[in-house]
Amino acid sequence: VSQSRYEQLKEIMASDFGGDMNSMTEKTTLVEDLGMDSIAKTELVIKMEEVFKFESNDELNEKLSEVKTLGDVVKFIEYAQSKS
Repeated sequence: VSQSRYEQLKEIMASDFGGDMNSMTEKTTLVEDLGMDSIAKTELVIKMEEVFKFESNDELNEKLSEVKTLGDVVKFIEYAQSKS
């Protein structure tokens, strides 16, 4: 997993979603550990589009439903960037 993407993601989670950077790991779950709901996930995608320079589409939205952990989010970002 790319450390720079992961570190950027942790910063986003801390600043925009109230997560604690020191306690986050790649196994930290979005829903159970960070308390994110579908609205927060949508806001996260919008933020990721800006920061990581990709555009969301139906295929990516479908893939997003499989995302459960921060590690999954990093893989999602890498996938989204490869499709842009």
